[in-house]
Amino acid sequence: MTEEKLEYFKNILNQWLEDLRAEAGDTVKDMSGKGGLFPDPVDRASLESDRNFLLRVRDAQDPRGASAH
Repeated sequence: MTEEKLEYFKNILNQWLEDLRAEAGDTVKDMSGKGGLFPDPVDRASLESDRNFLLRVRDAQDPRGASAH
């Protein structure tokens, strides 16, 4: 592989890494921001269900596909 191609793919991988870190930070922020104490167990279950759904949607939107994990 030429040095130019190597640099090209290295840049792509570094951009993916930055995107992944940003998404992970957003996910952690979203999950910790709404994690208050719920007096009703149903409210807590609803929040956890919404979180799981959001994580599945984000995974499905990943252009690298689920096999990249």
